Amino acid sequence: MKRKYLVVFPVVLILLTLAACTDAYKTAARGADTVAVSIGEYISNVDADTKSGLVSTTEEVNLIRYADVANKLNGQYLGCIKAAGNANSTATAGFIACASTLRDGLNDPTLLASLHVSNPTSQARIQLWTNAVVTAAQGIVTALQSIKGGK
Repeated sequence: MKRKYLVVFPVVLILLTLAACTDAYKTAARGADTVAVSIGEYISNVDADTKSGLVSTTEEVNLIRYADVANKLNGQYLGCIKAAGNANSTATAGFIACASTLRDGLNDPTLLASLHVSNPTSQARIQLWTNAVVTAAQGIVTALQSIKGGK
């Protein structure tokens, strides 16, 4: 249980920092960094569980595919917020649309269904880190909505 708090605390701290920002582009860009950090931690945990034998190499393929898709979505998100910033840097609606697309892609039910491993300890960690990635994306949406004119 203590490990869960250690995992979630940095994500929550970063999200609170995002919520305090009043510049939509900066908030959106910092959110991309938060998602990238969460994906990196997810990958580190998958690697550690694979090396320790908790995750088979077959299961690892599906787990890494999620990370690959997440990184691709985050890259697309960065392109989207750049375009939104060039279109009108004071409007938050474009940034919210970008962040919502990222969140929805990371939360794809088909993709999430492939994240099953047979070891219950590893499964719990995979779910925890997957939730951290999705929570980071949701945090971007929430932070952007809190900026004046974001709703």
